[in-house]
Amino acid sequence: MHLSREDLECIAAGKFSQLAQWHASDMDPNRVIIPAPPYLFMYEVLKIDENYIRYQCRPDKNPLLENYDALPAGVALEFFQGYMVLADWMGYGMLPQNVSHRIHRALGGKFEYINAMPSIHSVLEIEIRITKVTKFGKTTITQYHGEMRCDDQVIIRIKDFSGIFYEKGAPKLSAARYTPVEIPVLNTLTPVTVGPMHTYDKIDVYSDTYLEGVRTIDPNEWCFNCHFVNDPCMPGSFLFQGFFDIMAKYLDRTVQPVPHQEILSSAKLHVLPTNKKLRLCINIKERTDIQILCNYTIYVDDTLAFTCENIALIS
Repeated sequence: MHLSREDLECIAAGKFSQLAQWHASDMDPNRVIIPAPPYLFMYEVLKIDENYIRYQCRPDKNPLLENYDALPAGVALEFFQGYMVLADWMGYGMLPQNVSHRIHRALGGKFEYINAMPSIHSVLEIEIRITKVTKFGKTTITQYHGEMRCDDQVIIRIKDFSGIFYEKGAPKLSAARYTPVEIPVLNTLTPVTVGPMHTYDKIDVYSDTYLEGVRTIDPNEWCFNCHFVNDPCMPGSFLFQGFFDIMAKYLDRTVQPVPHQEILSSAKLHVLPTNKKLRLCINIKERTDIQILCNYTIYVDDTLAFTCENIALIS
């Protein structure tokens, strides 16, 4: 089956009645939707069946990325958003027991950068396959493997990436709290420009191994209007991009991930329009002539929201 860009925008808006392949009413609460423009990066679905999807992305057609020369490494993970289309297609056909609790969110998983980020003018082809489905009472976990390719070269590979279906009204919770830093700030850095893709307001540098980005959350900012329609939360990939932006500012140069370094990510809590502040915390674990190895932790209103371990940058 083929899905055009117009079809994908219908899914993003919850207009399922306009899709002959999906038999559902508009804004059916039991459907999985995808980010709407401008955070809808899928351009055309070439094939989809009960556990596999292949599609193309064209980054230079997205206004959010018009100031980039190469695909931003953190946001690049959002190009795997086709797993949500696959989850809905597979879920409605294969998991009828879930029709009353179809709320779906990413849990995280393992991924690695294989080659350098391609030009923003590249055509990307992405394949994702569901590898495992596990049901725990009213909760269902799906696991995915996938690859992003450009000119037959693998750019990013995801492994054991998980999504969760859960009952509406029962979101994930996180109990871990932020511990204030007890040493004085050595330096404060601010972004050169501020625009739709700015991920931090300032960076507090505490030492050569620890720094924090701080960001105020605006309930009216662009991402809450498109991610997702009638169910707003800040994209995890946008939060992850903060790591690369902060390290680029801190190191005063362009940063690139180390190839074939397995990274482990985990989403603990959603960032909502009602939240007030983000803390983007980076621990530099190791620094050599070859690489800089880091852990990245995000707190929303001082509660743990997101972790990413063993991110390696080229020194």
